[in-house]
Amino acid sequence: MFRVKFLAYIMRLLIIIFILIVSLFAVSGFAFLWFVPNIIIGQTNGKSMNPTIRDGDRTVYNMFATPKSGDIIAFDCFSKYEESGELVPLVKRIIKINEQGCYWVEGDNKTNSKDSRDYGWLCPRDINLPQVAVFIIRF
Repeated sequence: MFRVKFLAYIMRLLIIIFILIVSLFAVSGFAFLWFVPNIIIGQTNGKSMNPTIRDGDRTVYNMFATPKSGDIIAFDCFSKYEESGELVPLVKRIIKINEQGCYWVEGDNKTNSKDSRDYGWLCPRDINLPQVAVFIIRF
């Protein structure tokens, strides 16, 4: 009996710690470097990835994972998506990777996304450090 109560107490304590950690991430700002140097947390703005990632969701990204087909990536894009030629932060899903290592990316919300269907393949020279989504924090 004591062991069951003790395990229930430990479980509640772990849940409280988890909620506190998630709350810390929720109030932390746009892009917050975590304690692990290759993890970054970003807030998504826009509807191009609905329903997978909603406007305002925070997503944990691995900066050094190798992107593969099916992965959701966040990246800065040079000039293809913005006439000013400035870097534009984007979140899209990789549909295909060709032999030259270029990405065909699309938003999950096909009716509300500017992506490779509009601009073609994204090659490494077009983007800055793709980061692979690890998981999504939704409140």
